[in-house]
Amino acid sequence: MINVFDFIGKQTIEFSLDELEKNELTDELKEYIKGILDHINKGYFDYAL
Repeated sequence: MINVFDFIGKQTIEFSLDELEKNELTDELKEYIKGILDHINKGYFDYAL
């Protein structure tokens, strides 16, 4: 699962990578995630919460 904080909308969005192919996410969010997908897969953004 991926958690993204939307600073403008003041909300946290949680989704799986499978959802990138669905139409439930905005095009901007899809493009952003696809742009950093390599970092995500390598665990670059893994933080203990």
